[in-house]
This record gives sequence, structure tokens and C-alpha cells, in this order.
Amino acid sequence: MGIAVVTGASKGIGLEIAKRLVGAGYKTYGLARYTDDFEFDSDLFHTIKCDITDLQALCVAASQIVRLEKCIDVLVNNAGIGVFGPLDTLAVSDIDRMIKTNVTAPFVLTSQLLFWLRKSSGSIINISSTAAQKKQAQGAVYSATKAALLHFGECVFEEARKQGVRVTTICPDITFGTDFYRNNFFSPSENEDTFILPECVADAVMFALNQRPGTVMSKLVIQPQRFQINRKSQS
Repeated sequence: MGIAVVTGASKGIGLEIAKRLVGAGYKTYGLARYTDDFEFDSDLFHTIKCDITDLQALCVAASQIVRLEKCIDVLVNNAGIGVFGPLDTLAVSDIDRMIKTNVTAPFVLTSQLLFWLRKSSGSIINISSTAAQKKQAQGAVYSATKAALLHFGECVFEEARKQGVRVTTICPDITFGTDFYRNNFFSPSENEDTFILPECVADAVMFALNQRPGTVMSKLVIQPQRFQINRKSQS
């Protein structure tokens, strides 16, 4: 039985990834700011309340898991947020929160657990975005943070590949059934060929983990067949 750590595991993509890891027999630690409303219960699933933008709390959570398990086999840096709009209209607090959540937290958590991932020849899965690979009007900060996560994964792989560590960055496009769009000016279309599902991302995680030893899926891009969004009415 392996040990897995998933950030942003309370809902959406993170919850589906946690479920899939538990189903594969991993004892899974889910980090989330809110742990009271989890709709998933398993002896293999353990929640840790942690605001990952609080770096001291994040390091304490990492130490707690290591102290309990002495081993980490899988780290999934899933937690992420996006605030969209013209750059000069974004609140400084939103810019800061995106950088802390999408960049600083996964960088720090990976640094805290990399020693143990080296020992187990484990896997790091970073959930980035298709926005990391394209110019995106009204998404400059979000796209830049996700591009940073993508490049970070590539660099960590070069650093740790000789110890057997595998690093995969998954780049999902617009995903239905998450809170990502709650406070943004757009949301997924309801046409089924214009979005992917959290389960699709969880499938990609397991696909990467189930490769034969020596094979690494360094980047996986998941897109819907068509591009279409709903713009919310401005009131």
C-alpha cells in the first residue's frame, strides 16, 4: 500500500483524484482549508485541515504526514485558483492569492516531500492548465502561474529523475463540476462536448501512475472536443 498526498482534496478535481487513489489502494492524505463537508469516507482517506497559502501551516502538515508514515509515494499538487479580468482591474489580494496558491504552495510542499519521494522512487503530479501554454487575454496572472508550475515540474524531473522520481504535469482545459468559475465572468457551456470532467483528470493521474517502471508521461493535455463558454450577465 502506497502513501499519497493531495492538495485541494475537498471537492472537484482534487476529491476525484483522492477517490481514485484510495480505490487503487493508496492511503491518501487530503489537504484542504475546509474539512467538515467531505462527502467521501474511507479508512484509507485522512483529511488535514490546512490553508496551503500559510507556508508555516503547510510545512507543519508535511512534517505531520512524514512523521506518521516515514514514506511518501505520490504527491498531487492539485489546489489552484483563477481570477480573470483585465490586469489593471485585478485586486492586489487576488494576484497575491493566485501566486501563493498556484506557485508558492506547490513549490514549497514539493521541497518538503522530495527527500521522501526520492527514497520511494515516487511520483509527483502537478495539475496545471492549458492556459500555461497559450496567450490568454484577461488571464495574464493565472496563465503565468500555471506556466510556472509546468516549468517547475520539468526542472524537478531533471533534478530527481536519477533517483527514480517521476514528474507529470497535467494540463486540463475547462472543467465542469468545480467551484473554479463561481466568481468569474464565465462558466462552462452545458454542451457535453465543450467541457471535461474532474473524473477525466483523475483518469489521467492514474494513467501516469500506472506506466511501466522507466516510462514517464511528463505532460498530459486534456481538452474538450469543442471550445465554448457561457459568459455570465453583468448585474
